[in-house]
Amino acid sequence: MTTLPMKLFPKDKINLFRKEKIIKITSQISLGLLLLALVLLAVFWQKLPPEIPLFYSLPWGEEQLGPPGFLLILFFAGFFLGIINFILGLIFFEKHPLAAKILAFVTTSVSLLLMITVFKIIFLVT
Repeated sequence: MTTLPMKLFPKDKINLFRKEKIIKITSQISLGLLLLALVLLAVFWQKLPPEIPLFYSLPWGEEQLGPPGFLLILFFAGFFLGIINFILGLIFFEKHPLAAKILAFVTTSVSLLLMITVFKIIFLVT
């Protein structure tokens, strides 16, 4: 009996998608950047103050501060965006390979921006 995910995304389709050079490289870069941000958080976690600046769109002052645990939201947001874009890329790859590649570049760009944000916030407060 075949499960629903296997009917939607056969193994050969996934392998073909993963072997695409641009998608493979951007996926590895995205994962590497997210892991680097997570390692950076783990290394500096004990040195973080109880409140850190996170909400830059709010008025200056205490409204911008939040607990350090909110930095994990950035990591998980990037991770789930990557998963969603990977699934969408699988869906579009056969008929629209350029759309799948654009999604891969978007994921890498967002991962890079999230890593830079975590990096800047950590080195601002430590």
